[in-house]
Amino acid sequence: PSTGEGTASDMCAAEGQGFGTKSIGFWGGVMLMINNLAGPTVALMPALAQESGWLAMILIMSLLASLSAACGVLLLYAVRKMPGNKHFTQRVEFNDLIEHYLPGLWGKGAMFFYHAYLILTLMSYVIQSGQTIDYVILDIFGCAPGLEFAKSPFVCGTQKESVTPFGSHLTLSSSMVIVALVCVPLAMMNLDDNIVTQWAAILGLSAMAVFWAVFMVRQPTFPQPLAAATSSQGRLIGILFFNFAFMSALPSWLNEKKPEVPVLRTFAVSMTYVVVVYTAIGVLGGLAFREISTDQNLFSKLNASGSLAAEITVAAYPILQNFTSIPVMAILVRYNLQRSGLKRPLAIFVAFGVPWLLSIPFYTGRGFSEVSNIGGYITSSVVNFLVPCALALAARRIARAAMGDKDLEAGASEPGASPGQ
Repeated sequence: PSTGEGTASDMCAAEGQGFGTKSIGFWGGVMLMINNLAGPTVALMPALAQESGWLAMILIMSLLASLSAACGVLLLYAVRKMPGNKHFTQRVEFNDLIEHYLPGLWGKGAMFFYHAYLILTLMSYVIQSGQTIDYVILDIFGCAPGLEFAKSPFVCGTQKESVTPFGSHLTLSSSMVIVALVCVPLAMMNLDDNIVTQWAAILGLSAMAVFWAVFMVRQPTFPQPLAAATSSQGRLIGILFFNFAFMSALPSWLNEKKPEVPVLRTFAVSMTYVVVVYTAIGVLGGLAFREISTDQNLFSKLNASGSLAAEITVAAYPILQNFTSIPVMAILVRYNLQRSGLKRPLAIFVAFGVPWLLSIPFYTGRGFSEVSNIGGYITSSVVNFLVPCALALAARRIARAAMGDKDLEAGASEPGASPGQ
């Protein structure tokens, strides 16, 4: 990482090495942040509203969104305090921040958690996308093709009671190939090139959220009694705590946003959108459906409704959200690997190929659940909450030390001052 004074030429040099340009506008940045925050947990909101209460959901979601935004401000402070980067004129990735502020063992540990978080999240998205496509293929053609490693090579799964049509057998599904064919070309592009797909994802989410809201209000059981708050808040806090996490994308977005784009306003609009949409889906779903059991969620209710349009949204949502998130996450991994010295082709393979290959043994059985839990509850807390605080503290300490050195130099240069004064 650079430690000298940065200029626009630093960014131009970075762009020539396989990075994006400073071309992301305000609304493009908002779409990127929202897509980073939004995820499959939207399906859990109605059950959480019933379990914890509608007022508790609003308050806790607003509080955690504010906490996440505060962590973003801390990370922003550390980026600004990088030498010569007050106006974001240098290319500063997560890897550069760690190397500058947390050298040694702590820095290596932080980067391990960063890459582990993104790779595990990539794996969960790849697995979920493949499983969704498998069942679309099964519904249309009667079975889902794949290659089974233990028995005869070619199989065509027909199971509907399992998480995949192949049951628990180790299988390379044809849907995994589809995921790779769609996502690899986008992952080979740069972050600013993927803003169009972020627009598609959030416009799609907005349209589906409106459909879901109308669908729930039209339920014959609407409105059901819904408590304002209950004594059961643990699951709500746990799920939402890890939902409001966007630190991994923040440095790369800062590198490629237009200079005039306001950072804090981007945070505010992104957080507000997610809080409003998630709260609306949660509260309306809590009012619409009778008591939602632990093995049910919004998507299972939509699938069981008998509405073809509702079933289409259940299949479309994870595909739309995941197919636009997978390339972005792979780009973030690739950017940091390139900044650490890897050549672009190898960085692309590690960023997408490794998570894709690791997804195969976890594809069937309880693999998706296990990967999601590991990715969410261990690595996310470190990357999105602990590391920003550590970086800001280190940046503050270095800034104070630099101010102290300047004061000493000023004092020594005053007339009549002696070295021992």
